[in-house]
Amino acid sequence: MPSGKLDAWDAAYAHSTDNSQAHSDYLLNTTDQLNGVLTIEAGNNIGLKVVRERTAVTWPIGVFSLLARSTNNMADGFGSSFDFMIEDDGGVENTIGSIACRRAGADNTGRLVFAPYAAGSAVNALTADGATGNVGIGTGTDAGESRLEVQTTTTVGCQALTIDQNDQDEAFIDFQGTATAGVGTNICTWTTGAAVKGYILGEVNGTKQWFPYCDPPPTPG
Repeated sequence: MPSGKLDAWDAAYAHSTDNSQAHSDYLLNTTDQLNGVLTIEAGNNIGLKVVRERTAVTWPIGVFSLLARSTNNMADGFGSSFDFMIEDDGGVENTIGSIACRRAGADNTGRLVFAPYAAGSAVNALTADGATGNVGIGTGTDAGESRLEVQTTTTVGCQALTIDQNDQDEAFIDFQGTATAGVGTNICTWTTGAAVKGYILGEVNGTKQWFPYCDPPPTPG
């Protein structure tokens, strides 16, 4: 099979248990029985291509599955991960990133974590929570307390969020809701009696500016 396709997977796996002819006949080699390392070698620039054909045209097809199995009772944080690794002529395998889905609250509920590596350690850059739908950036393994939460630290040394419209004649943010002359909704049209309470630091075209915030306006009588 010079193309590297595995059309007879069961036969390849059977031969791989003793490594008798898997490498030559099926391009399948499992020499590491302890850690379960599976190496699939191909003669072209695609190391592994998995194809599953169905007649469905309107929903995703399960093509590739990762199963992490524990001999004990699962707890939060347990899950499957897909690791990205590189190696050069030094012969050292380096993990540079991973995508993991971890148990979060129940055996059928997950939290997806995207983690690039920095100096050999995983940095949980983005987390999406299945139970709440929240997405957190810089929130660690927690997805935060809002639909989108962005956190930064003093060690990062940068602002938490930049919105760049690329000089397009459109608003930066669209606030949507019911506008009323009172504090019963999140958009209030009442303009009197609301004293400035303080200021929040922001930037406009790279220049720091202070934006005022006010006490809640009174409900009109």
